[in-house]
Amino acid sequence: MNALWLRKKAVAQEAHGSPSLAGSLPEKKNWAMLLPPVSIVFYILASDYLGAMLTIMIIMFLLMLLRKTSPYIALATSLAVSSAIYFIFSRYLLVPLPQGLLLGGSLPWIS
Repeated sequence: MNALWLRKKAVAQEAHGSPSLAGSLPEKKNWAMLLPPVSIVFYILASDYLGAMLTIMIIMFLLMLLRKTSPYIALATSLAVSSAIYFIFSRYLLVPLPQGLLLGGSLPWIS
C-alpha cells in the first residue's frame, strides 16, 4: 500500500516537473536489492563463529527492523522462526548446521 502511494506521488510530481521523490524510488529499490546477497555473505562468514541459529536470528532481526517493524515484534519473530528453522533442519532433516565457536557446541538440546 505504501509503495503504491509513493509511486502515485512520484508520478504526479514528475508530471508537474518536480522529480525529487521520483529519483528516490530507484535508490530505495537498489538498497533493497543488495540486502539478500549481503545477508548470505554475512551468514557464510559469521555462522562458523556465531552458529547457525544466532546468525539467522541476527539477519532476520535486522531485516525486520529495516522494514520498520516494531523491535519487540522483530525480536520475538526472529527468535521463534530461527529456532524453528534450526530444529527442523538439525533434528528432522538431519542437516548438520554450524554450532559456532561462540557457544562451543554446548547447546543443551544437542546430543
